[in-house]
Formats: sequence, structure tokens, C-alpha cells
Amino acid sequence: MENLKIKLLVTGATGFIGQSLCKKLQGSEYCIRALARESSDSSKLERNSSNIEVVFGELSDKESLGHACKNIDIVIHLAGIAHVNNVASNAFQQTIYDGSKNLFDSAIANKVKKIVFLSSVLAEAAENFDDEVTAYGQAKYNAEVYLKNACANSATDYLILRPVNVYGPDMKGNIMSMVRWIRKGILPSLPNVTTKISLISVNDLVELVELSLIHPKAENKCFTVSESTPYELLEIEKAIYQALEKKIPTSHTPRMLLYAAAGASGLIAKMLEIFGLRPPWGGINLRTYRNLISDSVYTSESLCSELGFIPSRNFYDELPSIVEKT
Repeated sequence: MENLKIKLLVTGATGFIGQSLCKKLQGSEYCIRALARESSDSSKLERNSSNIEVVFGELSDKESLGHACKNIDIVIHLAGIAHVNNVASNAFQQTIYDGSKNLFDSAIANKVKKIVFLSSVLAEAAENFDDEVTAYGQAKYNAEVYLKNACANSATDYLILRPVNVYGPDMKGNIMSMVRWIRKGILPSLPNVTTKISLISVNDLVELVELSLIHPKAENKCFTVSESTPYELLEIEKAIYQALEKKIPTSHTPRMLLYAAAGASGLIAKMLEIFGLRPPWGGINLRTYRNLISDSVYTSESLCSELGFIPSRNFYDELPSIVEKT
């Protein structure tokens, strides 16, 4: 790694957000060390950039983390379970909290200047003692608290970013599942709801991460990351049908029918889990139904005012490139 450039360690570099970040930073004033699991496909990183060094390791392996953090200026922690459906709760503790703790300890021991931690807006529920907190959100929040305390007793600064649902080509999660199921013609129409959700483009997110590496006010703080205007769920459904050139449903599925289907799906999933199996339709359950009928709207006013960062992308403009990946 070149001596004059700022040296970054990026965990989760082979993931959806990690690949976009490395692509954004390649050829810049940074040298990137990408931490990847041996089982992951790092070929794109190794092939597409001359300033990316790929090293292999695990968040559970403290020795490999120590080597990865050596001579690093800034750690960008993206690794972890990114999607919460159909995952056992103990996996969040092991991968998100325990793994993050190991990384933070190694980074501080190696005297890195700053740790940027990509958390989740779901951590807010744990912070506010909300009854709807998920195991995923709790694990993220616990990792945040540990990071703050660890940095308070060191010379290392931190920045915590809590993005809402992130969209872009190669995305995963509920919206991409909706696209795939609509393409296959197996998704019932949504009920007549007024639900609104907040989103953020992966391109805006990685631009923010890049800005945070050098911005003087991006130290020892926590920011929610979201576009300023939420999206109506029914408008998203309509836009997906249009992007796929499929006929838009003229009627809505009754709420009680979806409620019953979600409840039955959750029950079947629990029964299959006893035998170590997972349903092919994913982690649809009553929480999925509650998310469907409840707003999930967040603001990033403090981010805009303190860092001067305003997201510029729009889900509908990027939907064609998303649809191409299904």
C-alpha cells in the first residue's frame, strides 16, 4: 500500500454496499484493504482496481483482524448480516455484535484514526426502548454503544451511520423480492394502504461515506441517513409493474387475507426451523404484515445541516437498472 495515501480497511467489501463503495473510491487518494471471507467472491475487487488489496479473514478471528488493521488509518465497517428475514436471533449476536466488537478492539489496538460503522435505522428502536425492537436492531445498537465506549477511552474517533432501506442494482430485501415475484406473476396485489417508507440510494450512501472520511464534523457522532421525501408503498408497487411492462392490478387484496397468510407463513417457518429448514418464500410473518401497514419514515435533517449532504437520487429513476438485475 502506498505510503502517501490514506489507508482504508473496508469490511464487507464484497457485499452490495461494499462493492459500490470500493468502486467509488478506486483511483482516488485512498489505498483500500478489503477484508473478505475465504468463501466470498472477491474476483471483482481484485480484477477491477489496482489500489485494492484483498485480505482474507473473519470477524470471529481476532488474529486475522489484527493483521487486517495493521498500518490502517480509517476502518469502514460494512460487514454483517444485512437482511433480517429468516435468520436466527443468535446469528445477530455472533455476527453483528461479537464480530463488530472484535473488529473495534483490533482497530483501536492498532491506533487507527477513525472507525466508520454502518449501523441501521432499526437501532433507533433499541435506543428508544421501543416494544417493536428486533434482534437485528438490538444487536446493531449494542455494537454502537460498545464502539462509543471503546473510542471514549482511546485516541480513535468514530462515526455511526444509520441508513434506512438501501436500493440499487444487486440490492436484496423486500423490494427486490417484490420485483422478482411481480415478474413471476405470483405476488398478490397490495392492500389499499397509505403506508409510506423512507429509502436511500446506494450511490448516495457511498458518497456520504466518502465525504465522512474527511469532513471535520463527521467525528464522534451518529446520523440517520435517508432521502428527504418518503415513498408511498402503493406507488412503488405501481412503478414496478410499469418497469416490468406488466398490467397494473385494478383491485387490492383484502387486508385480512394477507394477515392470515402472513400468520400461517410465520407458523410454518417456525415448524421448519425445528428441523433446520427454511421456507422457500423467505421470512414472511406477522411482522411483515405490520410493516406493510405501518409507516417507516425517517429524517436526516441533522446530517444535512451538519455535513451539508443532501441525497440527490430517486428510486423511480434508478428502478430500471434494478429491474434489469432480476
